[in-house]
This record gives sequence, C-alpha cells and structure tokens, in this order.
Amino acid sequence: MRLFNTLLLFILFITICSCNGQAEKNISTNTTNNQSTIPGTPTITLPVSADPETMFRCSLKDSAGNIWFGTTGAGIYKYDGKLFTHYSEKEGLTSNFVVSLAQDTKGNIWAATNEGIFYSNGDIFSRLEIPQPGNLKVSGNLDNSSTKKIQVLCVLSDKKGNTWFGTESEGLWKYDGLKLTNYTCADSSWIEAANPVNTNTRQKGFISAILEDAKGNIWFSSSATGLNYYDGKNFQRANADFTRIHVLQMIEDKHGNIWLATRVNGVCRYDGKTLKSFMKKDGVFDDMASCLYEAKNGNIWSGSLGKAGGTGNGLKGINVFNGKKFNPISTTGMRNNQVWTIVEDNTGSIWVGTKEFGLFRYNGKSFAEFTTYAGELLQTTDSTAVIKTLQ
Repeated sequence: MRLFNTLLLFILFITICSCNGQAEKNISTNTTNNQSTIPGTPTITLPVSADPETMFRCSLKDSAGNIWFGTTGAGIYKYDGKLFTHYSEKEGLTSNFVVSLAQDTKGNIWAATNEGIFYSNGDIFSRLEIPQPGNLKVSGNLDNSSTKKIQVLCVLSDKKGNTWFGTESEGLWKYDGLKLTNYTCADSSWIEAANPVNTNTRQKGFISAILEDAKGNIWFSSSATGLNYYDGKNFQRANADFTRIHVLQMIEDKHGNIWLATRVNGVCRYDGKTLKSFMKKDGVFDDMASCLYEAKNGNIWSGSLGKAGGTGNGLKGINVFNGKKFNPISTTGMRNNQVWTIVEDNTGSIWVGTKEFGLFRYNGKSFAEFTTYAGELLQTTDSTAVIKTLQ
C-alpha cells in the first residue's frame, strides 16, 4: 500500500510538472505570435495598384522602438531597424488611406483612415464599429450602400488607456476599451451626445489635430471653435484667437509649450497665455508648415509642402528651430522635399516622409531613400546603404 501511494505521488508530481511546462510553452508561443509573421523587406516598393503620388502622411515610434508609417494609398509600413513590414487589405486594413497613427497603453496600434478607425495588436487590423445618426454603423461590408463611412482625421491614445479620434464632420470620439462616447459642437460649445446614434445635435468642427499634454489635458483643433482642451471634466477654449488657424499637427515640447503646424499662419507656439507665430521672416517656408517633431535633444523640426494654396511653386523642405528662428537644412539625397511627417528612431536618425512615395533617413549630413517604384534603382548618398534594383 505504501509503495502504491509513493507511486501515485510520483505520477501526480510528473503530471503537475508537465502541465506547468505546457503553460510556460503556451506563454512563450503567445509572445512569439505577437511578433510579426509577415515577411519583411529592407526597402519599400510602391504597390502596383497604388497611385504614384501616394504620400507618407504620418509616423509613430512605438514603445518597442519600431517606426510606423501611414500612407495615403499604400497602407501602413513598420520598420524594426532592419526590415519593413507592410500592412494592407490582406491584414484587415480595408482602407489604405492612413492619416494618423497612435499606440495605446496595451500596445495596440490605432490608424485613422478615410473609412473609419482601425486597431491592431498583432498582424491583423480590425475596424472599430462607430454608431451613426440614423442608426448607421461603420461595420461589415464596405460596399454596402447603407453603411456610412466616417473620415477620421487624427487619433490619440492617452495615458489612462482611452483612445480619442477627431473626424471631419462627426465630432470628437473617446473609446475606453468598452464604450464609445461622442462629443459634439453645439452653439460653439462641446458637449457629450447623450445618444450618438439618434442625436439631433449638429455635428461639426473638422477636428484636424489632437494632443495630450503632460498634465493629461486633451487638446484638439477645430475649425468651429479653434484650439480647445478637455481637462477630464469640462471642455475649455484656449485664451487666444485660434479660430482662423488651420492646424495640421500639434506637439508639446519639453517646456510645456504647444506648437502648431499651420497652413497659412506658419508655426505657432502657445505657452498657455500668449500665441506667437513664426512666419517667413523667421525662417518658416512660405508661412506654412505641414508637420512638427521634437527630437531627443530638444530641437524642433518643421516640414513644409511649399507655398500655401497648393500652387506647388513655393519653398519646400525642412527647418530646425534654434531657439529664435527656423533654419533650413540641406535636402541632399531627397528626391522629393515636400514633407508630410518627421520622426526620430532609437539611433538618433531622423526619418522624413514626403509626397510622391518618398521615405528618407537623415544621418546628420545627407538623406538616404528607402522607397522606389517597381523595377527602378534606389539611389542613396548614405554610406551604409547600397544601390539596389527592386523587383
């Protein structure tokens, strides 16, 4: 009997160890599955189906140091320091027109598109279902004529785990992981829509840029009410006239100043009390800026598309703020210097996304290109790169 009990305990011990080992294996497998299983490439070739004028419209550095790029026609690309991974229709991103990117506290990547808001925590993107006036929802078959497509212009994930996004005509939205809340503009004030599906409140505002500051306030730029912020309880308006300023992007610097890239008002800096505009006389190309980025060393980088109004004949390129004015840097190596987005990687290199499918990396002296059209040569002045023929 004693021998039987000893044998039984031994079998039970082996079983428990085996189960624990299986659990550890499952955890390891799940961790592996969170990594990309899509084959990567060292450079990017424009998809045959995409328009040659596709832009690199936005960028994001995630918590792991990967750089994400959103395009207006070719989906999303992720760069891990060696290879680019492409996300498009096959990965669930049914809209390839991406204008803003964010990462939430759980590591999910959010993408604002012209057909709604998408999110991914791995290699597959899903679209967030958004209630619409008239009981229309953005879900299911995109070709369904009864489905209304919301154009999302900007997205932000805050420190509390909420994801915010601004739209062209459907107000401001907050998603806490379970519930969607819609905020609308009525009589120049922002209020929570009690029932966003059936609300009669006029939804307007054209929210073009959104930002969370160091204090947790959510700032957003609206064509109806200028620069606004939400302090967690109430909506407030900045005590300066922003109603005539078309903002393309906002950032907060290390000193708490809010910087705005605008279409006709140059680069604006708001310190909480006063608004200062840096114009052509201050080194800003043609009184307009398309994007802003603060590097790790505190430098403020500004990109330009050229003369405001879309003539295409103005000055283009990149400026860096020296504390008093913006100074241009040489764009040697850039095939196209109409800049839409700027981001810094973990090595200190600056990545620049432009019009006409141009993605470039700046090493402090010159730019190397990482994009081309099928069958063309990839020209570069970066000593670490080589000329490649892409198939």
